[in-house]
Amino acid sequence: MKANNRQGWNKGNKCPQISGKKNGMYGKKRPDLIKRNKSLSQRNSVINYNKNRVLNKNTKLKMSASNRSARLKEKNWQKEKNPSWKGGKTSEIMLLRTSIEYKLWRLSVFKRDNFRCIWCNSNKRIEADHIKPFAYFPELRFAIDNGRTLCHKCHKTTQTYLNKGRQHERRKLGMG
Repeated sequence: MKANNRQGWNKGNKCPQISGKKNGMYGKKRPDLIKRNKSLSQRNSVINYNKNRVLNKNTKLKMSASNRSARLKEKNWQKEKNPSWKGGKTSEIMLLRTSIEYKLWRLSVFKRDNFRCIWCNSNKRIEADHIKPFAYFPELRFAIDNGRTLCHKCHKTTQTYLNKGRQHERRKLGMG
């Protein structure tokens, strides 16, 4: 925003060095490589040109070697060679949360509550919440009575959302 509503220093004036016939590109077409605003049909014509291009044997060999080395690089990052590899271990919690039993538990809790939040009656972004925490009561993990349907906003207000109040819960449950 300009101060005091003044015009810019060159408002309405053309730069005399590059306007008209003094410009080095005056009357010339710009090369395809410089053009930035190509239409979709122009871009497709370049793609189609390359698609139908006949390649000699030497070029094909170079291209296949390049592709092969790229595939080998990808394979070298698999399993043990990946720096994030932890011996093929998946945590017990992840195995439980992705199990069929857990999915059936969620579905049955949603069906019981008619796919609506039990606090605000919303049906947007519903989540299945464990009343007694999943981590502290392993015997109640798949008990339908220990579940309730909450929308995301209501779920965030619970004491056990994302370990919020973990110390409070542990003291309340007599665990620490």
